[in-house]
Amino acid sequence: YGTTLSPRGDRVATASADKTIKIWSALDGACLLTLVGHEKGCSDVCWSACGRYVASASGAFYTLVPIRPRSRGE
Repeated sequence: YGTTLSPRGDRVATASADKTIKIWSALDGACLLTLVGHEKGCSDVCWSACGRYVASASGAFYTLVPIRPRSRGE
């Protein structure tokens, strides 16, 4: 399954058989965000050039997801 480093090198996106995409801190390994919604395992993931979106693949379907920074209090 896919793993990719963000353009700035500070985050890692992973695709998983558990039907999730996860965004991790490349600095300390902390899970920053878990994206759900695929009906099957996710086979691949990649970042947009600007680093604000990830595209994920699951079977014959592709999804583009905006990655937003958490606001204070979340």
